[in-house]
Amino acid sequence: MELFRFAEGLDYLLIALGIIFAMVAGCSFPWFAYLWGKILDSFLTTNDANQRLDNAAYYRNIFFYLGVGALAASWVAFASWTIVSERMAVKCRKAYMKSLLRQDVGWYDVTNQFELSSNFNKDALAYQRATG
Repeated sequence: MELFRFAEGLDYLLIALGIIFAMVAGCSFPWFAYLWGKILDSFLTTNDANQRLDNAAYYRNIFFYLGVGALAASWVAFASWTIVSERMAVKCRKAYMKSLLRQDVGWYDVTNQFELSSNFNKDALAYQRATG
């Protein structure tokens, strides 16, 4: 769990929220296939044109609300993981900066200053991509 060592209570709450809503968004796709089968069945078993239109309107509404729910669940999952990764990247950068400031003065003589800032950004971005 070294990846989440900078996580706090709110971060764990957001992680749980992201996982739950990602599962909800993932469960919507089998429902789309199931509803597609139901609408095809209703077209094949009904000979009345008005009944077919009523069935189409009924399933259209279900598809719409299921799509809106899947969009909302996906957005919440994505947003919560993005917020967690940003928060933890900031904490990682602060810890990295504190460790740099605690180094002995001679360490800065042998370390290239340009590589230091480049490595700092590269490591922080890699950490952020891994958590989000």
